[in-house]
Amino acid sequence: MKSGQSGGTAIRRHSVVIVDDRPDIRELLSIRLGMVAGLEIVGVGADGSVAVDLARDLAPDLMILDLAMPVMGGAEAIPMLRATAPEMRIVVYSGDIDLADLSRGRKPDA
Repeated sequence: MKSGQSGGTAIRRHSVVIVDDRPDIRELLSIRLGMVAGLEIVGVGADGSVAVDLARDLAPDLMILDLAMPVMGGAEAIPMLRATAPEMRIVVYSGDIDLADLSRGRKPDA
């Protein structure tokens, strides 16, 4: 977290990375979250392996992570993200409600 001054009031700055395989969703989230005071979009990616690289290289405060992506999904990336950036907060989402059992960070058994 970074702090800045705006009109005499300290604003906490939070760096954010967005990871989703759909470019339109990445753009939409970047635009919308970029409008929030105190949030700075520092990177975007298209799969879980890129998410791990971005976490390592950028050390963001927050990662917005899609669970269903090719190459490596968000659920599979979470254990590596935790090891790479243990202080980073992760917000996950998916259009598939039955996609993952996040208590173990992997897809549920069929």
